[in-house]
This record gives sequence, C-alpha cells and structure tokens, in this order.
Amino acid sequence: MEMDDGAAHPAKIFIINENGDYFWLDRLHLGALRQFVLFRSGLAGAGAVRTIVRLISFPFALFYLLLYATTAHTRRALRRG
Repeated sequence: MEMDDGAAHPAKIFIINENGDYFWLDRLHLGALRQFVLFRSGLAGAGAVRTIVRLISFPFALFYLLLYATTAHTRRALRRG
C-alpha cells in the first residue's frame, strides 16, 4: 500500500480568498492568480483608471503637503524670532 503525501502535485502553496475560492499556486493557475491580484489591487474593472491616477498623483500631493508644512513652520519660527 502506497501512501499519498501530496508529492504527486508540484505545488505546495494553496491560495484561498475571502469568497472561498481556492487554487494551487502553480503554472496552470497563473491566470487566476493574476486576476485575483488585479482585483484586490483595484486595477480590474471601471476603477482601474482612478487607481492609476491616484498612484501617479500621490508623489505630487505629498510634495505639496510637505512644502506647505515647511513654509508654515518656517514662517512661525521667523515670527517668534
């Protein structure tokens, strides 16, 4: 009698999402994994353009906020003397 320890299947990682969908992490399921990652990152469907615009605009918004904070704190420090 031969025992099956799962060695017949090349994948050892099992992926389960919040909906109960599951698949093995192997080459046969790369398409499903890609769709899963795109959906979870917001890059699938109608929200893809909005997500990409947010990613592109983030560094500019961060730079503006840092510049504003630096200016405000510098003015306050100069007024105090």
